[in-house]
Amino acid sequence: MRRVAPFDARAYYYYYGGGAARRRVSGGAIWIPSGTELFTDAAWNKVGVTVDANVAVAPDGTTTGDKIIEADTTATHGAFQGVAMAAGVRTVQVYFKAGERTHGAVSAVNPAGDRYAALFDLSTGAVVDTDTVGSPTGTSETSSSFGNGWFLCAVTILAGAGDGFMQIGLSDTASPSWANNLPTYDGDGVSGIFAWGGRTI
Repeated sequence: MRRVAPFDARAYYYYYGGGAARRRVSGGAIWIPSGTELFTDAAWNKVGVTVDANVAVAPDGTTTGDKIIEADTTATHGAFQGVAMAAGVRTVQVYFKAGERTHGAVSAVNPAGDRYAALFDLSTGAVVDTDTVGSPTGTSETSSSFGNGWFLCAVTILAGAGDGFMQIGLSDTASPSWANNLPTYDGDGVSGIFAWGGRTI
């Protein structure tokens, strides 16, 4: 275990477990995104967005936060990645920070095609809307502040074993129209939010 310089007035520690680097924060821990967890990775299919990499200070103090920028189209604006799910309760986690847009969406899709999404206010971390497709069960949503405007936003769904999806998106309002479990609206081609890693556990 190695102590590193304090960040955002809290003590941080790095350790390694489960094959991923993690940071202990005031008695808790977050993971340090790598590989397919990064939004610049080809595993993330971008729909109605572009990704500007390494433009924001991330929760670990490094300049590795990405900006997700909406396209100038009327559509959903986000990204999705296929994931192999074990049977049980599965959680999709994403770090978000407000940019010109102040609402971010997280969506979990189980192998049966049931979907559950939550929309988070990135100024407070509050859940302001949810959306379901099919008949998802075991659903919930949470957010935790990690300082400097960053929130760890998560949704949970019950899944059988098989291939599912995780999705992230942004919104121009707290009460959007939804399509395919993501907000849909007329993007302006320049506005966005910041994101740092997405995974399913």
